[in-house]
Amino acid sequence: MVEVQRVERVAPTVRAGRQPAAASPVRRNARGLGITLPAEGRQGATPTWPLRPDVTLTARLEVLRREQADLEKAIEIDPNNAQAKAQLETLRARGDALAAQSGPSVEVVEVRSTIGGGSLPGETLQSIGLALTTGSANRTLNALRTGTPAVVGRIEADRVILDLRTVPSSADRALLTAVRAALR
Repeated sequence: MVEVQRVERVAPTVRAGRQPAAASPVRRNARGLGITLPAEGRQGATPTWPLRPDVTLTARLEVLRREQADLEKAIEIDPNNAQAKAQLETLRARGDALAAQSGPSVEVVEVRSTIGGGSLPGETLQSIGLALTTGSANRTLNALRTGTPAVVGRIEADRVILDLRTVPSSADRALLTAVRAALR
């Protein structure tokens, strides 16, 4: 947790034979930004912001930058990670089973899932999906969206893509029913 404290500037006084007064520990640690780590026993203390707008903006941007970095580390998935590989293998097995039961116009494809919009725009994660190849991708997608149960997919290269990472395995039977109905 980062605590921002008000930094008071006191002009050092120089007397005959004396050096200017040393800067306070807060000032030395802050390097002019007014940011210090909380002292022991002060965790959870409400931060106080400096009065200067440029220092306030710099301090707040630093706090936001650190929070963003922590968030990115929390959701970072290494493609060599055993857990990520196991998830892909499970998704591929589910996709193979669904494609085999759906018919010849359904195949298993590798896709990229978008993680998030606001905090991580453009970040993707490897996934497995079903590609439905029909005469009209728009009609098929509309049939899936208006069917029961409603299924939301996307169109890529004139095929309807259904990302299996977004569908819980408990809903596979309902997804299979919806795909069969849309392909009729």
